Amino acid sequence: MEGWLAWLAAPMEQPPLFGSFHILVAGTGVLAAAFLAWALRNIPERTLWWILGGLGILLAAGEILKQFFLYAIVYHQQYAWWYFPFQLCSLPLYFCPFLPLLRKGPLREALLTFLMSFNLLGGLAALAFPSDLLHPYRFWTWHGFLWHIVLVFLGLLAGLHRTAVPERSPRQFACALPVWGFSVILATILNILLHEKGEVNLFYISPYYRSGQPVIASLEKAWGLPAGIAVYLTAMVLGALLVYGMVGAWRARYLRKLQ
Repeated sequence: MEGWLAWLAAPMEQPPLFGSFHILVAGTGVLAAAFLAWALRNIPERTLWWILGGLGILLAAGEILKQFFLYAIVYHQQYAWWYFPFQLCSLPLYFCPFLPLLRKGPLREALLTFLMSFNLLGGLAALAFPSDLLHPYRFWTWHGFLWHIVLVFLGLLAGLHRTAVPERSPRQFACALPVWGFSVILATILNILLHEKGEVNLFYISPYYRSGQPVIASLEKAWGLPAGIAVYLTAMVLGALLVYGMVGAWRARYLRKLQ
């Protein structure tokens, strides 16, 4: 156990935002994820589901290790509710392991669309501005970067694979909105229920804390917390729609070349 703790607790100089570490790891990771997703776009459908499911299990295992690390090392035998694993970028660990078990239908399509829109947006945004991923611990920092690179790969593979819906449109994107809406409602309930246990801000929409994002924080100060949260959630939906459309356009361009 001591060896594991020493490995997890290995320190590193905290990388600066937009420094060489950030740019090199994030840039290389996104390019590698895009290349691999494109290379695997024609794999058998059964293989696709097992890749998505296997990576979901890997994410779950990584999250368990991270929670142990935070509890044992960073917060000295106390649970940090701020890191309760129910953020936008945490959701694939809950449903990806079960994707191989789902039959073709609305639920599976909704989850795949969610992967290639909301989760892909979350992965790209976190890698572009990884202020929450840069830590003075080697494991914690690499865990955060690798996690979001995997999210980018999952989203691109879900959107580029040959079994994906050919006609990508705002109407098709709408099938992911119930997943998003349910997640937001559940996050709000958990924010309220867990508030007495400590600081917790799931999905960054807690009614008790202002946003750490400058623009949203200014809106919350001027218009109130509910208005700021509403703008934030709307921006997330529009951003996910944009990412969804970009991936769909990439795939559509490839299909036109085959015709």
